[in-house]
Amino acid sequence: MTKFGQLAKTADQNRKVLDLYDRYLVGNRSQRKEAEVLHWLLTKNLTDGQLGGRDRSGYWSASSAGRCSREQQFTYLGFPGKRNDVQSQNIFDNGDFLHLRYQVAGIIGGWLTDAEVPVLLSKDGVRVRGTMDGVLEWGEVLELKSINSRGFATVTDLGPKRAHKLQATAYMMASGMKRTRFVYENKDRNTNAEFVFDLEYGYEQLVMEQWTELTTLTNWQQLAKRLPDCINERGMEWRYCQFQEICEHAQFPVKKIVLT
Repeated sequence: MTKFGQLAKTADQNRKVLDLYDRYLVGNRSQRKEAEVLHWLLTKNLTDGQLGGRDRSGYWSASSAGRCSREQQFTYLGFPGKRNDVQSQNIFDNGDFLHLRYQVAGIIGGWLTDAEVPVLLSKDGVRVRGTMDGVLEWGEVLELKSINSRGFATVTDLGPKRAHKLQATAYMMASGMKRTRFVYENKDRNTNAEFVFDLEYGYEQLVMEQWTELTTLTNWQQLAKRLPDCINERGMEWRYCQFQEICEHAQFPVKKIVLT
């Protein structure tokens, strides 16, 4: 019987995006063109009032699908989060610049038709917004991930992380596309891997059930329960949660009465 890890490694043999990216890196490049695309990428979704804005209040965030329900509610309700420390911010910035490298190569190379693509889903009272890393010319979602050596070893053995599959499911549900192509880059060793993930009904159910529950709780003006790891102040979700300091004693916001 073939082990799951072996299947994951087999999936990585299809390096369609990575072959295109490698070809771009050693091809005839134009600094002027790259600067133009960079400017376009960095300015295309700046306005929060537009669909592509990063303000997720009043919507569930596609990129947070499957994450802590309470954290998602805080974002939905517009709770103030803490600022990142230097180490955390550097991790996020490293990921941002990885995205830009691949996006610039893809837009100029023609294998990305769009990047930083806003999506919106409104279904059965559930409202979701998100921004996809890219849309590939053959009709797939592109998801770009920066990861350390330990995490990279896991995905090369077992395939994309469950949390990343849930995110990709949200993007596919909102965009109507049926396949996501993951590119993982090991930030410690400068190696990469590529995987294909097709939309699965089971993941659709998990994502939709959580959003439906969150919508119901929010309509009832109730906050979701805290995660056991957060209660015990441990785990990655607790460590990097921007609402860590307010979570324990947070209460559902009371709407102000406005006299007219």
